[in-house]
Amino acid sequence: MLVSNKPSTQNNNLKDKPAVLLIHGFSENNQIWQQQLDTLSEQFYVIVPDLPGTGDTPVTTPLSMESMADYVYGLLQSEGIPRATVIGHSMGGYVALALAEKYPALVQGLGLFHSTAAADTEEKKSPPEINKYD
Repeated sequence: MLVSNKPSTQNNNLKDKPAVLLIHGFSENNQIWQQQLDTLSEQFYVIVPDLPGTGDTPVTTPLSMESMADYVYGLLQSEGIPRATVIGHSMGGYVALALAEKYPALVQGLGLFHSTAAADTEEKKSPPEINKYD
């Protein structure tokens, strides 16, 4: 566990290796990546943050994909990481896309896991109807 001004971040302390940033999705935290860490850690410096409002990371600004991208960018800057391959799961994919759009020099590669580069449809944005029986 990395303990600094970002208390809810994990990494494997192998800064001499290429960096991989794993971004979790909505209503998750960095623990969703635990099964991938052992394998990835053999070849990469792996950074697994909790986004604002998850884990022990407080919400300090209004939440948006762009503000979460800024948060992740600040984290990478504080760790001295100039470039990273970024993988986002679900909503984390949207954060990864916002990061790539705002800070293209940072993103060496981009992967979307159960996510999409397209905007959500109105149907997907709407809550499901429960017990819709007439």
